[in-house]
Amino acid sequence: MAGVQLNINIDDAAFKAGLANLQNIDMQGVFDAIGRYLADQVSHRLEQQVDVKGKPLKPSKRAQKDGGKTLIDRGHLRDSYTYKVFADGSGVEVGSDAVYAAIHHFGGEAGRHHAVTLPARPVLGIDDDDAQEIDAIVFNAVQRHLNQAARP
Repeated sequence: MAGVQLNINIDDAAFKAGLANLQNIDMQGVFDAIGRYLADQVSHRLEQQVDVKGKPLKPSKRAQKDGGKTLIDRGHLRDSYTYKVFADGSGVEVGSDAVYAAIHHFGGEAGRHHAVTLPARPVLGIDDDDAQEIDAIVFNAVQRHLNQAARP
């Protein structure tokens, strides 16, 4: 090359070693934190009476009559939301095993002869704030892992 020349060489061995070290990160712990956070968010939404998008839940007739909260009578539905980290550490499942959770989430016909139509009240999901919190959980876990790996 004639004229002016600039050569840049990068020793990427440390970078590659750092990437290889990330394979040892405790993903079970990361997914445990994400699952706990998302299950807590469902409880929070029910207490605040908002759906996953932050919109107010349509009040139930029972809540209007009793002055209570929609989808929270004795708290069974709220307390049924849990999470389970996959055994291989590849993900987390968040949900409810309550048979009636789906009809409240998606809405639809319920009751004897499907005489009642329930509106959808989706409280399970990930909104923008949740996505940011999940990003922070992952980032903090990576940062802690790298800091521990850097210690002699």
